[in-house]
Amino acid sequence: LLMVPVTLAIAEELEVPPFPFLFAEVFAANIGGTATLIGDPPNILIGTATGLDFNDFIINVAPVTVPVMAVQAAMVHLIWGRELRASPESRVLVMGMNAPGLINDWVLLRRSAVVMIAVLVALVFARPLPLQAATIALSGAAVLMLLDNWKHRGARQAENVRSTFADVDWATIFF
Repeated sequence: LLMVPVTLAIAEELEVPPFPFLFAEVFAANIGGTATLIGDPPNILIGTATGLDFNDFIINVAPVTVPVMAVQAAMVHLIWGRELRASPESRVLVMGMNAPGLINDWVLLRRSAVVMIAVLVALVFARPLPLQAATIALSGAAVLMLLDNWKHRGARQAENVRSTFADVDWATIFF
């Protein structure tokens, strides 16, 4: 969902239809989600019911997603490739966009990257550490929320927490 506004903005700048890109993103997210234990809710259910861990999914399922992703990319190209021609002027405009300038909080970005790496490492070593994937993921989310709110105080902090909780897809988590 976070990529959709970026995709629409770039497609508009390139003067090409956004649908092929949105289609590719949706399918890539679904295909990629099948590669790990925590990628999709059904994977969590399957992993829990069968005793499979994060590494089992990476070893057995992730390799299959690579050719599937390649087929999906080829299909998008075959179906819409001719429609996705941008003018050289439009390309120059997009290539000249200041992506780093759009990042509002570099400190939080760096901290988030560290937390994500820690979560992935913990997921890889979950079995020897006797931790559940859900515990690791929720701990990472809690640490990120704490880091995001560390600099705020009072009403601003409370509003930030409310906003974060409003963005969470609780139905999926409880599923």
